[in-house]
Amino acid sequence: MLVAASILLGIALLGGLLTDVLNRVSRGQFPAGLLFSQIGLRLPWALTILLPLASFLALLLSYARLYRTSELAVLKSGGFAEWRLVGPAMAIGIPLCVALLLLGLFLAPAARRVAAEMIDRANQQVLVAGLEPGRFFELSKSRSVVYIGRIDGWNLENVLLIRRGEDGSESVVSGLRGRIEQLDAGRVNVLHLENGERVDVDGKNTVLQRAAFERAELVLPETLHTPPNSADAIEYRDLQAFWPPENAAEQAEFARRIAPSIQVILLMLLAIPLARAPPRDMRYDRIIIGFLLFVTYSIATYALIGMVSLDRAPAWSALIGIHALFASIVVLAYTPILSEAWRGRRIGART
Repeated sequence: MLVAASILLGIALLGGLLTDVLNRVSRGQFPAGLLFSQIGLRLPWALTILLPLASFLALLLSYARLYRTSELAVLKSGGFAEWRLVGPAMAIGIPLCVALLLLGLFLAPAARRVAAEMIDRANQQVLVAGLEPGRFFELSKSRSVVYIGRIDGWNLENVLLIRRGEDGSESVVSGLRGRIEQLDAGRVNVLHLENGERVDVDGKNTVLQRAAFERAELVLPETLHTPPNSADAIEYRDLQAFWPPENAAEQAEFARRIAPSIQVILLMLLAIPLARAPPRDMRYDRIIIGFLLFVTYSIATYALIGMVSLDRAPAWSALIGIHALFASIVVLAYTPILSEAWRGRRIGART
């Protein structure tokens, strides 16, 4: 059941990954040749989202079937206690918890770092990742659009560059021929144009200046991904690089990495009391309730992590607080099972 749920959810998640990567390729943020490698390197982090939900739904469906078919009622008549269902659940949950810890703390950040490095190397080899002759492309991290009629290595023909300001003004630069020069290890791109024209237009579409030139140089906007060793790219760093976490960003990143491993244990424990239902009860109402609980838990967790990263909430609220709150809900859900077990013990002691 776990494999089946993982496959179905994985197909949906893969579709989302493919859409996101294709969108980035179409916007020129990295070349199309990195499509499949980028999807593969994003999968470890995607698994940290998929596995808690897949294991929760799989366990919920499996135990709900025991109740619907009265198999558990037969077991209980033979002296089997419901709380003993926790053992088989944890036999799966604990290995999943360890696997998610390894994924979240080590494998997923390393894969994302490799993906960023691949994009960096690709962007250092070409002006704009994904650029093709004869098409308009938006330069990443800028308000600029570029069109190049022909590309031959670093030599260009029929170049058109449109820059838009925040006030709505535009600057259109064109040239019959051009050449790209890279400085600072490929992180600064200079465009040399020949036999061109520049037109400046304000926000009201009024031409302010128009001039022809024989030669011109333009420094193009930053198009590269944030370097993996940048202080802003904490999601790419190894755990050893910020352990113990000191500032708000490091504490939030640590909470984000360990959250899935805690979620999988609590969700699998919740699946047992949530699966309790009389025979011939509705089949999918428990699934809807469980899915809503999972969504609420996840949204609350990552919202708190975001607040911690902005230093608007204490670190313990994301590391412990939200999980302790959900754990109290799990304990309350076990109240009928525990009270029934207590009554059974008292009756057994009297007899």
